[in-house]
Amino acid sequence: LIPIIDTTLVTFSRSLQGRPVSQGGRDHTSHRLVALGFSERVAAAVLWAGALAAGLLAVGLEHVAPPMTAFVIISVLMLVGFVLLFLGRVKVYAPMTPKTATSGRAFVPTLANFAYKRRIFEVLCDSTVVALAYYGAYLLRFEGQLVDAPYAWFHQSLPLVMCAQMLILLVRGQYRGIWRYTSIDDVGSIVKNVLAACLGSAVVLIWLSPAFSWSVVIIDAVLLLLGIAGSRLTVRLIRHRVLPRSTGCGRKILIFGSGELGQVVLRLLLSRRELGLVPVGFVDDDPSTHGRVILGVRVLGSAECLGDAKLRQDVEEVALADDNASPQRLEELRAILERNRLRSWQLSFLSDSAPHASAVARAS
Repeated sequence: LIPIIDTTLVTFSRSLQGRPVSQGGRDHTSHRLVALGFSERVAAAVLWAGALAAGLLAVGLEHVAPPMTAFVIISVLMLVGFVLLFLGRVKVYAPMTPKTATSGRAFVPTLANFAYKRRIFEVLCDSTVVALAYYGAYLLRFEGQLVDAPYAWFHQSLPLVMCAQMLILLVRGQYRGIWRYTSIDDVGSIVKNVLAACLGSAVVLIWLSPAFSWSVVIIDAVLLLLGIAGSRLTVRLIRHRVLPRSTGCGRKILIFGSGELGQVVLRLLLSRRELGLVPVGFVDDDPSTHGRVILGVRVLGSAECLGDAKLRQDVEEVALADDNASPQRLEELRAILERNRLRSWQLSFLSDSAPHASAVARAS
């Protein structure tokens, strides 16, 4: 699986960039993992883990019925598509020049722009999820076997169910959001949209035949919810949790204040890797927060811990993100930072001169 993924990724990415496919370069899967911030050792471990998982899956599929095998293979291919799209967006190429561009370069920008149209990808992804969920519901209902009447009914009803569910998802605004910003509120909307889509498909099934299986509809709703919500949450997880943790390069920064403003700063640093700032911890005057983990980052202690020699070796900057701190406390913090030769940033929210609150940062 890993060599096939790598070859496919390199072939398509070089073609979209107008580069010769046969020309060597540092754009393979391992290079892209390193470009994301993984060490070479970790990148190799990730590839070995993927190969091991694929091998175990191949062995396991020999003991599974063919209908279930088809479901698993399609699901894995969908996951591989996510990986290819994600790795394909890693910037590993230098800007093209007329000398390095190939004769087929003229059509590449149009093709590349089409390939990354977010809404088209979302609709195609959900269409696959809808088909897989309906197929999986039949497999679970009939214990992994689709023969004779069940298969004929599935084959007849699948196109209508897909059209009904996708139409309802479109009408209810399922594709107005952005996957990488999926929140708990969005999950609530997804639940409502999935229930509406499944009820709509149930109406279609009743129109086809009143004797359809309600258990299939219920299982389909559960699988569809897991597929649609899971795909979006996976993108959010990769972008906001996996990638920032893999980024080891950049200036190490501490955040003073683990409250709401401190968490806003942390989310900003985690989502904007191009800033070159890697959050390594919080410091907070509240003793009850010491030792706690917030969004995967630990509260190390109070600001006085900045005097620790070992910590100073790892930290280069401090973000002051506590609006509750008094001016006197901020002056004390700046004195500590100046004594330890640490650069500081202060973030505050201003709402007196603007219709809505805005964030302002000052460096010292």
